[in-house]
Amino acid sequence: MYCNDDHTVDVNIINVNDIADWTPPEWRLENNDACDPTLDVSGQMVNYQDLKLPDCAFKWHQYPEHIKYILKIEAKKDDPGSGTQQLRAYDHHYYVSCEYDNQNRSTASFIPIVNRKDNDTGMEYEIAISFAPFKGKQLLHF
Repeated sequence: MYCNDDHTVDVNIINVNDIADWTPPEWRLENNDACDPTLDVSGQMVNYQDLKLPDCAFKWHQYPEHIKYILKIEAKKDDPGSGTQQLRAYDHHYYVSCEYDNQNRSTASFIPIVNRKDNDTGMEYEIAISFAPFKGKQLLHF
């Protein structure tokens, strides 16, 4: 993940093993087709490049000393029909934030929210990863 100096963000989600079951509009942010990712089926990756902030942001907050953008990545599949309640693909939920301060520093945060356990969406947990302020681009790998 990169929070770029020009208030754009790049997010690469790797090891999406069910990527072939998805289309870019299912991963669209804020109902804005300019916020669609590209899907790399062979590499099992979802790639968002140069997302404009705040256009692709779920929320944003202006503080006296910094601005914070929050992106909500939420790819969900509906019930496949016939009332089976069987999942053919699992949901993907992520929160991404970029903060820019008045000193030309940025902070990145990526929070995957996992919701899978056989056919039950009742299990949920969060993992939060964040960096201290850094001048220039922020890169996040895991």
